[in-house]
Amino acid sequence: MTHGSTLYKESQGLKPRLVFPIVAFLIAVSLYMVFEQLIGGNPVGDNPASDEGMVLIVLFTGLLLPTFLLSLKLRTVVDQESIRLNVFPLKRLTIPVEDIQGFWVKRYDWLRDYGGFGVRFNSEGWAYIMQGNKGVQIQRRDGTKLLIGSADAEGLIQALRMATGVTESLERGRK
Repeated sequence: MTHGSTLYKESQGLKPRLVFPIVAFLIAVSLYMVFEQLIGGNPVGDNPASDEGMVLIVLFTGLLLPTFLLSLKLRTVVDQESIRLNVFPLKRLTIPVEDIQGFWVKRYDWLRDYGGFGVRFNSEGWAYIMQGNKGVQIQRRDGTKLLIGSADAEGLIQALRMATGVTESLERGRK
């Protein structure tokens, strides 16, 4: 598929101050399990896993899960034809500009409103958020809404104005 010239591009990952404590905890628990059961010979827990199962658990919690958390990225690209979202490595979404009815800057609480980061859903619709508390709410012609988290919400708004031809008057009152 050929896309027009890029009007806006942004890439965001999870904030290190949120990810690193989780990753450090997962690695610490994995190291404890390795030293306790595999090296020390003391089974971990009331119903311990086999040594082979323990290796799989440690690989998952100490290597694969931290790698996954550190690799999560939200990429947003706007061109004359569409807005493309990619939450690597989970989900991609392309919205043709003809499907966009309106948009506005929206503040949100990632935990209270959406229960976390990533691709989320609540009663207002889908959200693609990685960090911060500000984004762009898109109203689609079919009535559905989509929130895109952005460190540069005003830049995203400007690109959407250029791509869709929607003026500020259609955004007023929604901030």
